[in-house]
Amino acid sequence: MNEEQFQDIVELFDLPGARTEAGASEYRDLVGSTEQESKNYGHLCMKDSDYVGAISHFQRAIEQGGDTDENVSNLGAAYEASGQTSEAYQEFLRARSIKSSGELDIALASLLKQDGRAREGLAELEAAIEREPDSAYLQFRRADLLRSMGHRKVALTAVLGAIALAPEDPFYHEWAGELAVEAGLFEQALVSLQAAIEISPGEAKTLGLAAVAFFGVGKETEAVRAARLGSDLEPDNLVLAYLRHRIETAVNAEPREPGSKTPELEAYDQDRYNRMVRSLGAEWLSK
Repeated sequence: MNEEQFQDIVELFDLPGARTEAGASEYRDLVGSTEQESKNYGHLCMKDSDYVGAISHFQRAIEQGGDTDENVSNLGAAYEASGQTSEAYQEFLRARSIKSSGELDIALASLLKQDGRAREGLAELEAAIEREPDSAYLQFRRADLLRSMGHRKVALTAVLGAIALAPEDPFYHEWAGELAVEAGLFEQALVSLQAAIEISPGEAKTLGLAAVAFFGVGKETEAVRAARLGSDLEPDNLVLAYLRHRIETAVNAEPREPGSKTPELEAYDQDRYNRMVRSLGAEWLSK
């Protein structure tokens, strides 16, 4: 598929990367006199979501400076951002043949997943881990891909590799706790969430997840306290406010704010809330 064919398609279906006046940045038609200048214009176009301009500038940078891994990776990223996954995949492959990196392995795995080839993406990440066994982020990305494939329990085992390599990073502990909540493994979730809270005690989302896990193991008092703490930390977070209301109602706890109304969730927040509580049962879902 050439550039003109791609633009015809994206304009017809209003896809990202469509060539419209609104999408053209002030940098698109500038001409870089050096490789670095072309790269700068390309990055400025990317910042403005002008992927057509970015592709043009990064192609010019390659003409001026050759096939360096940075130049080819930049072009691949612009193709990916514009929705041209096949072209992006080829450029990332070309960049990796110049210089291997975990970042490129992750990019290739992500594109394979988008193309419905998640197992091949998983193989890419596993090969990358063999090359960089000390990368916690590669271990996490493998776990994240397994989770997206529906293999929650395998993903939980996989993320332990990231935690072992970066035990002081609260994100990996929270992620493991969230996944354990999704899988209904509430005791395991509490272990992970407590580890995250010990490192970073002020995270509202972590406390919300802990509230669900406490309720899941029958610790209703602790569930109410965690739900209130999380909601108090982020009073504008409707998901946490709704969770607090549901838990207070479920255990007949006196509301912190008597007479307050049940928060109304829009579709996006409903989805976030439902993912958090689905393992507690269908009666907890917001409709």
